[in-house]
Amino acid sequence: MGQPAIWTSAYAEPEQPKRWYAIYTRSRHEDVVCQRLAGKTIETFLPKMEVWSRRLDRRQRIQLPLFRGYVFANVAMDRGAWADIIRTSGVVQVLGSPEGCVPVPESQIETVRTLVGGGLLLSPHPYLQVGRRVRVVTGPLASCEGILLKKSPKGTRLVIAVDIIRRAVSVEIEAGEVEPV
Repeated sequence: MGQPAIWTSAYAEPEQPKRWYAIYTRSRHEDVVCQRLAGKTIETFLPKMEVWSRRLDRRQRIQLPLFRGYVFANVAMDRGAWADIIRTSGVVQVLGSPEGCVPVPESQIETVRTLVGGGLLLSPHPYLQVGRRVRVVTGPLASCEGILLKKSPKGTRLVIAVDIIRRAVSVEIEAGEVEPV
């Protein structure tokens, strides 16, 4: 008997369309992972923001990853592509579910590309989900806690409840005024 076949993307699976996937990296390895994946001819996207450095002797503008620990790759995800990515030094995992890798919607990647290319001052913000408990960090309601009821471009609806009497009141506030608890 000969050697067992080693599975690569050239075997059995039908051609998959290219999609964007989120890749979780080791701490501070985003740039290295991007370079190594590009060396394997995999298209990558690493959104960055410009910030002031915190050095004691001087201050200068530097580029840091907008989403720490994450790189996006545009690839036809089959077993061979997954193996190429996961074997890359600095990669921890390709995000997904138990059923497999889950692609990032193209519209979300394009929105982030537009933001990064727009020359705006960007900063990371905690991910807020409707139904999640949040704390108000600025404004007249600072330190109040409540439940995020809705998010919209016009404003965010926050519900503040008094559990013991089973009553609540809602208020419209700016999304930037709250953080997850």
